[in-house]
Amino acid sequence: MSFKKYLFILSKEAAGGRNLPTAEEIRKYVNPNLDVEIVKTEYKNHTTELAREFGLKNPGSVIVACGGDGTLREVAKGVYGTDSYFAFLPCGTGNDFNRSVSVETDTIKLLKNIHNLKPDVLDLIEIGGDICLNVWSFGFDADLLVEAKKIQKKYPKVMESSYLFAALKTVFGKISSKIEYEVETVSGEIKKGSGYYTLGNIANGKYYGGGFNPAPLADVSDGVLNFMLVDKMSVVELVSLISKYKRGEHTSIKKVHMFEVTRGKIRSLEGELIGNFDGDIIPFHEAEFRVLKHALKFARFSENIYG
Repeated sequence: MSFKKYLFILSKEAAGGRNLPTAEEIRKYVNPNLDVEIVKTEYKNHTTELAREFGLKNPGSVIVACGGDGTLREVAKGVYGTDSYFAFLPCGTGNDFNRSVSVETDTIKLLKNIHNLKPDVLDLIEIGGDICLNVWSFGFDADLLVEAKKIQKKYPKVMESSYLFAALKTVFGKISSKIEYEVETVSGEIKKGSGYYTLGNIANGKYYGGGFNPAPLADVSDGVLNFMLVDKMSVVELVSLISKYKRGEHTSIKKVHMFEVTRGKIRSLEGELIGNFDGDIIPFHEAEFRVLKHALKFARFSENIYG
């Protein structure tokens, strides 16, 4: 398939801008026959605005998010509902969504092969009218993210290890919240429950939080969300869980509950909860969610570049 135009959106927020290609590099390595535009974000939500405006004006084009998971979510929100395609270069700290769809992280190699993009589709998560691309989480790991962002700001050189350091610190704070939930499974069964839970998430992709693997069986285009809740744990139990959770080996643990769902509702019974939307902190009291199957047109790199 031949795409009409290519818009590269460079997010200065991604890893502090350190991993971004320059405009000169993009023009140097991208096929010169392509019609390319390059823009840089200037303020909060600018990414979504740029993507939507370009997508509506240029149907059949590709909008390339250059940044981390937060940037990818913002661009996906802008592309969603247009007739353009979402693509991305993994230029952030964790680059977790990339782990679910690709094995390549070399930006130069990806730029050289951007003309080989193939049309595909991705699911999205709709949560309270907002859009999540990868994973929405709450509880311990969302609190962990807040701490990780503090560490990243104070110690920029430990960006890639910040989540691990944050996990070791957060484990000694409050590690459970009282939550009520109702979900519909893929078979149409309604499941309800309430209690104290240490963490929970709704996953479209497999990874988040710098390589943690909450949903090892997740598929970003199967029309299914992987819903997980972990019963209240002691500090010892949680420390034991973390390494298994990192490797995706937690699913058989007795206190871990996994469901394949299409929609649901989460409500905090203890006031406000911290929500992690693809790396963005968004507090909530109650939120309804559902899968948007094949909602996002996706321009995927050809697998022959991974050889």
